[in-house]
Amino acid sequence: MSNSPAVGSLVWFDGNVGYLLPGKLLSFVGQDVKVQHEEDGQLHIVRANAVIPRHEIDAHGVDNMIKMDDLHVGSILYNIRKRYRRDQIYTYIGSILVAVNPYMHYDIYGPDAVQKYCATSSNSHSPHIFAIGNAAYQTMLRTEHKQAIVINGESGAGKTESTKLLVEFWQLSIKQMEA
Repeated sequence: MSNSPAVGSLVWFDGNVGYLLPGKLLSFVGQDVKVQHEEDGQLHIVRANAVIPRHEIDAHGVDNMIKMDDLHVGSILYNIRKRYRRDQIYTYIGSILVAVNPYMHYDIYGPDAVQKYCATSSNSHSPHIFAIGNAAYQTMLRTEHKQAIVINGESGAGKTESTKLLVEFWQLSIKQMEA
């Protein structure tokens, strides 16, 4: 068990939900370990060889998951959940924007947001659909090549709303540039 994490270590463990869960290793029980799930406090007994060391994620989550030391389905979902609970519905994975539909309107899409994202690079502000729209528009102007933004998700995920927001961003940003 020399490769196993030590008691008190942060770990990822298989909680039989289809992805790894965050926890803390509490003790060794023969060939198994007792792990406490970080989010709900429940105790789990799992095989010792089924836990892997975990790096702590900032309490606010990480705005670009490329910066994370652990990158797998569990860590991605964990980070997105942390951010969502702080009303941060957008998160990057490199140049990909992950959006969680909050099923409510946030006051982050008006003319002030257009101005904020219109004149800067996508890395200088928090993740936002306007940053993606601006990056595509600026690349189109610079390279004179057409650009595409792929919006994907299940029914009700917000694909149509995201498309409307991008069109609104482009309309408002062009008006601001003409003014």
